Amino acid sequence: MKKVFVLAALLFSNLAGAQSIRVSLNMEGVYQKRQPVYMHGYSNSKDCRADRGIWLKSGACMFRDGGSTVDIKTTGVQDVFNVTIGSVGTNGHLCNFEGIATKRNPVQLVMQEGQCQVVVGFTDKDSLAVWNNGQCSDYCGASMSLDISGAKRVSSQVRK
Repeated sequence: MKKVFVLAALLFSNLAGAQSIRVSLNMEGVYQKRQPVYMHGYSNSKDCRADRGIWLKSGACMFRDGGSTVDIKTTGVQDVFNVTIGSVGTNGHLCNFEGIATKRNPVQLVMQEGQCQVVVGFTDKDSLAVWNNGQCSDYCGASMSLDISGAKRVSSQVRK
């Protein structure tokens, strides 16, 4: 009896997963993941605070306005989007990528620029993650990556 219950549970979870993928998803919008940025070039707390930072005992200055933004806009062509990805990290290092994305499936967009492939995957209707194939370092500064997890929708850009 346990085997039948487990099998039924597995079948139901697979069907439920397939059902959620069929949902029409409004991909347009701006998505953000906020995280602190640490700057190591400050010599004292006074200069750090003057720039609205928080001085840390380690000698770094922390700013709360770092993180990542993903902006997705339609192009007017079905299943084709303009995507801009930007991140600010330690010491103000940047990661920027812009491209034309095509819908791979109902919850993923894919972009290809030369050897660099970037995928935007929706984890629910208002959250996404970004990952790449490891060939995208030309778009990023030191210690940065195009990979983003847990970015939340902050605005929708629906054309009327």
